Amino acid sequence: MLRYAKYAVPYILKAPRRSPVKSLAGLALSYILFLLGAIFLLIAAFIWVATHYGTDTAFLSLGTIFLISAAIFMMIAKDKRYVKPPLPDNVAQDPLAAHIPASVRENPTVQKLLLHVSENPVAATATAVTLGMLISNEFFEEKK
Repeated sequence: MLRYAKYAVPYILKAPRRSPVKSLAGLALSYILFLLGAIFLLIAAFIWVATHYGTDTAFLSLGTIFLISAAIFMMIAKDKRYVKPPLPDNVAQDPLAAHIPASVRENPTVQKLLLHVSENPVAATATAVTLGMLISNEFFEEKK
């Protein structure tokens, strides 16, 4: 029975996953391309203003644009505050969550884990029992 449980653990624990490497690489590529496009637009704007109105006006106008955009970004960044999401009702009333300290429960990773356990109680119980059997068999098995 224990041999079959050892083979079943990977299938129980297997969950659909997104590839974080691909999403991070795509995000980095989009930021790099955005930055490169902004640099080329600023160079083109500087050259156009410098040829039509002079170099002094080009530096003055682009410097003013940079200062105004920086002030806007600072106001936007200062406005956002991190608000802890409240626990869902099914997690807050979970008997397992009642034994976990509040400081640990506020961790987003623990909240996701508790939510997963409350949504799939049978799979979570089967996984816990199987892992418990494997650990107890490894530690308490009598060696001959």
